[in-house]
Amino acid sequence: MIRDNLSAAVGAALQSMGIDPLPDLHLERPARREHGDWSTNVALASKGSHGRNPREFAAELVETLAAMQIRHVDAIEIAGPGFVNFRLADTWLHDVLVEVVEAGDAFGRPDIGGGSQVLVEFVSSNPTGPVHAGHARGAIYGDALSRLLEATGHRVTREFYINDRGVQMQNFAASLAAVRDGREVPADGYAGPYIQTWAREMPAGVDPLEWGYERCLGYIDETLKRLGVEFDSWFSERSMVGSGAIEETLGDL
Repeated sequence: MIRDNLSAAVGAALQSMGIDPLPDLHLERPARREHGDWSTNVALASKGSHGRNPREFAAELVETLAAMQIRHVDAIEIAGPGFVNFRLADTWLHDVLVEVVEAGDAFGRPDIGGGSQVLVEFVSSNPTGPVHAGHARGAIYGDALSRLLEATGHRVTREFYINDRGVQMQNFAASLAAVRDGREVPADGYAGPYIQTWAREMPAGVDPLEWGYERCLGYIDETLKRLGVEFDSWFSERSMVGSGAIEETLGDL
């Protein structure tokens, strides 16, 4: 793209002027349109390397760049204490459109990842109630990040880490059982309207913990799919603890 081309040209010009090593090259859009399309402060930033008046150095840099006849550059000018501004010809817009058409769906998808594997764990709400607005926000962010990683050459696994053990699960099960049996919900239990609905659905004789866990997880999955968010892996904390993997890892450490 044009920014990369300009950066490469500036780097080559600096090397031909004896600047080694090269400083960090910053190209940015000028705050004011009349100052051109792109600008660099490299003459100021590299003063420690060339030891000259930045504006005088910028003048030599402009002369060197002009001699390179950079494609799509209409004019190169000095501004202020040593900024170098580039004005682009309209031809660069045409070339970009041609590139977009030729690349098709591959346009804007640089292979940064090179097929490397990335695990993105997100949402991971407790299976004790429906998805709320905060969970939904995390779902959108996580899915967007996953899609960006995939578009840049990464192999992504989307994981929902299920917090299915601990006090909150016991309180959830106790709440369902209490409502089903016509008792008051425990003080540290869950009292949302969904508890009333699910407790009425829960068959007699089932384990409230296991039934409630499956009911809630299914509801979470359904809600997220309605958002267009799906997971490759639903990883249970309970299964990890039960496998002995934590103790084994601690032993290895």
